[in-house]
Amino acid sequence: MSKHAPDRMTGGKLTWVRWIDSTSHSGWRDSEEIVKTVKAEADMECESVGWVIHESKKSVSMAQNRSALKMMSDVIRIPKCAILERCDIEG
Repeated sequence: MSKHAPDRMTGGKLTWVRWIDSTSHSGWRDSEEIVKTVKAEADMECESVGWVIHESKKSVSMAQNRSALKMMSDVIRIPKCAILERCDIEG
């Protein structure tokens, strides 16, 4: 491991998550038209990879980037009810 590589303990386990994102529609539209549009849409499935930095009963928070200086960026919090699959990448 490089002397500049981050400590493996910083940020927790590297994890891959497949999850369903929420979507929204704005603006006034006829109710029948909006129902038809929503029914025709597929669920928005997303994939994220990051280091788990916090986990509660309801959500998982992951930092998608980290530095050798123990800095992190691009943190995402995913509700567990939206998670379809989850896999730790490193042990």
